Amino acid sequence: MPFWRTGPSAAWYLGGTLALVTSSFGRRSSYWSVARPVSLNGPRVMANMAVDSWLPRRFSALSNDSPCRTAFLLMGAASLAVLFYTHGSVSALVVMYSINVFLTFSLSQFGMAKFFFQNRNKDKAWARHIVIHLIGLVLCVTILIVTIY
Repeated sequence: MPFWRTGPSAAWYLGGTLALVTSSFGRRSSYWSVARPVSLNGPRVMANMAVDSWLPRRFSALSNDSPCRTAFLLMGAASLAVLFYTHGSVSALVVMYSINVFLTFSLSQFGMAKFFFQNRNKDKAWARHIVIHLIGLVLCVTILIVTIY
């Protein structure tokens, strides 16, 4: 059955265009194109967060090449906890997902603006770069505030 006859689903909201394209190839291709890269990057992100002291130091030993079983279990348990907390409400999960996305984008834009401001002596085009990142920061924070309230 084509994707346009199935109606909206959680994959449509969370996966966006990628899920739309891969849904016509079946559920397995959706997993391999969306969920698998996310699950493989999870341990790497957790290792980087541990190096920056956002997670316990023992998570810094997680490998890029072979994800650790503990990291998968931790991520799975956290996913199940959120799923039970929201009672499987797709609308609540979509809001939580978008808050996460725009919070991450806002922090990234702030970090880039800070980087170009601190290195303004080394880069002659720093003003052009910082303007772009400040515009992105304002847009992301605005969307984040609208989403939260």
